[in-house]
Amino acid sequence: MHYNKLKDYVYEYITDQINKGDIQQGERITEEELCQKMGLSRTPIREAFIELASEGMLIAKPRKGYIVNILTCKRTQDLYEVMGLLEGYIAFTVVDLLTEADYQEMEEAIRQMDEAVENKNAKAVDIANDKFHYCFTRHCINEELVYDADRIRRLFARQSLPFERNPSAYQALVTSNSHHKVILELFKKHKKKEIQDYFQSVHWSKESPIFKVINNLSDCPATKESG
Repeated sequence: MHYNKLKDYVYEYITDQINKGDIQQGERITEEELCQKMGLSRTPIREAFIELASEGMLIAKPRKGYIVNILTCKRTQDLYEVMGLLEGYIAFTVVDLLTEADYQEMEEAIRQMDEAVENKNAKAVDIANDKFHYCFTRHCINEELVYDADRIRRLFARQSLPFERNPSAYQALVTSNSHHKVILELFKKHKKKEIQDYFQSVHWSKESPIFKVINNLSDCPATKESG
């Protein structure tokens, strides 16, 4: 098997272990440990670590391996504010660049996400959500903005999607996809200011259900659901 494919396999294995809670936030993981557990060489494992670190899921510790990054309450709040600004601005700049083909792709991504949520298929939800956002972010000429937005969104997706860990994730994702439907209509109507405001004040709002689900995994006891 090619190293690139092995790297993807290791990447999926680590994210799955984190999502299931088998690897905890703040826990240390090493190349040696995974080499023994997975029966693989260091190269694909090192490549997966580097990619996960670039996305903010892991933190490299010199001579100590990697630790799973802790999504604290403060960090969650800060990143949500950043995401509202990033995607709001990206949407503002690309409104007039989207085509009918883009709208159709977004509609299909919304349909796929609705179906995935109904089936409680976290991986399919993740794919459909990425597809929806890619439909408009790909038109942005500022690659740094797009890279940062994608990285942060993926970090949140891995914290909020596992249904078995988050009973409230189902309704939160239904609500999130309803936001996508509003966003699509705003794109179709070329409502530049309105769509920028919607990303900041609704889709990436601290009042959104997804934000509250993520906080259930952070250090915000005041926002955690009882029971």
